[in-house]
Amino acid sequence: MSKASSPMDQIIKLERACFGESAWSATQVQGALAQSGAVVVVHPTGYVLGAMVLDEVELHRIGVLPSARAAGLGLRLFQEFTSKARARGAEKLFLEVREDNVPARRLYATAGLHPEGVRPRYYADGCAAVLYTGALFEAAP
Repeated sequence: MSKASSPMDQIIKLERACFGESAWSATQVQGALAQSGAVVVVHPTGYVLGAMVLDEVELHRIGVLPSARAAGLGLRLFQEFTSKARARGAEKLFLEVREDNVPARRLYATAGLHPEGVRPRYYADGCAAVLYTGALFEAAP
């Protein structure tokens, strides 16, 4: 990706490469980035997108290119995202993930999160959403 690309352009390209037909549209990405509390981390092979509301940050999307998966990048992006959110006053994290998204659930477990609940049949195809919440603490030195 060109360094001249805007974060929005980079995220749209990554979104398509990471999620194919399930990718967010350019309008959805633009809307998320336009939120006053947007928290964004963009890397040439992955990104995280979320938003702050008061003292809580919600993780909306995390994507890593298939060629860069299983190398720890997702965890590093997640950690950078939570660090940025903490710096802006976030004390809590919220996210939901498809029950069948095993790689993402493994990432969240590695990051120390635990499932807090389930929304049955949440997605259009009937898959449940698993909810995760967690306190954001400064990393130990």
